[in-house]
Amino acid sequence: GMPGSPDAQPKSGAGQPARPPALSGGPAPESFALIEQAHDPILVWDLEETVLLWNAGATRLLGWSGAEARGRKVADLVVPDPALLAEARQRVLAQG
Repeated sequence: GMPGSPDAQPKSGAGQPARPPALSGGPAPESFALIEQAHDPILVWDLEETVLLWNAGATRLLGWSGAEARGRKVADLVVPDPALLAEARQRVLAQG
């Protein structure tokens, strides 16, 4: 159609940020952006304890940039209480 005509609208999803493959089926890109910008530290890791998301708040608190943290084991970056980590893992396995 002609520019400015109703059929000249971009296709749905055009220009949308791609969701990282590790988070497919996860939060929508808009939610992902909100998490990245949150002041509070937010870390997301998978069942193998590999960091998938590390926001600016986590960088302020722990010193690692998101680029440095993503793909590494959370235990290499943060020293959590092993009992709490094991409990959280079991809860995720039991409840999904």
